[in-house]
Amino acid sequence: MRKVELNIINAKILVEDNLVEAGVSINQGKIVKVAKSPNLPASDVTVDSQNMLMIPGVVDVHVHLRDMNLSYKEDFSSGTQAAIMGGVTTVLDMPNTSPPTNNAERMKEKIDKSAKMIYSNVGFFGALSLDPHETSMMAKEGAIGFKLYLNDSQYNSLNDEKLLMRVLKPVRSSGVPLSVHAEFPQELTQETGSVGTRYEIERFMRSHDPQMEADAVSMCLNMAKESDAHVHICHLSTRTALDLVSRAKLAGTPVTAEVTPHHLLLSYKELNRFGSYAKMVPPLRTAKDAEGLMKGLVDGAVDVIVSDHAPHTVEEKKQRFIDAPSGIPGLETMLPLVLTEMLEKRITLRRVIQTMSENPTQLFKLKDMGKIAEGYNADIVLVDLHKEKRIEAQAFRSKAKYTPFAGRIVKGIPVMTVVNGIPVMRDGEILGKPGDGRVIRHVEVKRNDRLTVGDD
Repeated sequence: MRKVELNIINAKILVEDNLVEAGVSINQGKIVKVAKSPNLPASDVTVDSQNMLMIPGVVDVHVHLRDMNLSYKEDFSSGTQAAIMGGVTTVLDMPNTSPPTNNAERMKEKIDKSAKMIYSNVGFFGALSLDPHETSMMAKEGAIGFKLYLNDSQYNSLNDEKLLMRVLKPVRSSGVPLSVHAEFPQELTQETGSVGTRYEIERFMRSHDPQMEADAVSMCLNMAKESDAHVHICHLSTRTALDLVSRAKLAGTPVTAEVTPHHLLLSYKELNRFGSYAKMVPPLRTAKDAEGLMKGLVDGAVDVIVSDHAPHTVEEKKQRFIDAPSGIPGLETMLPLVLTEMLEKRITLRRVIQTMSENPTQLFKLKDMGKIAEGYNADIVLVDLHKEKRIEAQAFRSKAKYTPFAGRIVKGIPVMTVVNGIPVMRDGEILGKPGDGRVIRHVEVKRNDRLTVGDD
């Protein structure tokens, strides 16, 4: 074999269920060989990983990069720098921006602007349009998926089954998934005589009753069954909703589901501790819900782990709880939080890789991504499983300098991130430059691809 651009040697790579000592050769952005380090070809540059863990780059299919009119919260540069700091090599950006990504022109505008700014790979969602033509045009522009917000009143008309089928037809035809915020809105009247943060938290929780999620998930499952469109349920927060999804899968419904680290590891009690810094939708639930979601993650009922990175400024979050926007940053904390759970034997490394790299790429049909194998994109993370750190929001590359995980000790830290064969982060330093990431567009693959599930 000819000389290659980069070798990463003396790493530990998961093969089946075993860690083996090996390395990779990278050339022109691709992995060209995986072998014992002495058997790799000569290279221009060699990185000795010193027995660190090598895993495929994390693919986060639920990220809000903001930018456009909301660039003061986050922009394509700061958001993708946060991604590579956290070992995330590909992010899929949600469409509820300002202006929203609800037609082909706006999608093209985001693609064109981001291409010169991104450090990680980025794909873009389109907002599901009630006009099927607009949805088709966004698909032709390369939409990686479509997003439906059932908590948005503009979609109330989808209760009409004939309209729903017409709206979903171009989604089904394009072969991309429909990601759904499965939560119906619930308005509460203002109650008199009660004031203060604790009252506002209680009122917020009542306005996001768990039954609203269960009812919305039931609608999604029927939607998937009737249309045969692949429906992906975003950020499940309750055991009840997960049980509904699990039963639907057994019946052959084309549905998948994701969870976030905050719904896995936190409960609503964090609202009393962190206030609006822990405010998101759907909200944090009970400890039993978190336990149920973790069980579903381990046994295969949950398909994907996502960050739902949703940044705001500290000034916005400092407002009264009821006025503060919902959402927390998560790109830089997601992988260390999950690896800490792995090191504490709550989840296997195999399952981590499945839900954070392999399944996301299969679900969203991202070609040649998600594995450390010959011919695959050289998106790689080196992790120091012995390194610990305390989560400190002020150190974030994201513009959102807050987190309900503040002060938590995590173990298993990304120390090198490679995107498209380029080392873009090493030892906490950004080495990459704007444009090292690439914009990814939907490509057709066989519809019968199967997601991998846990058997541990």
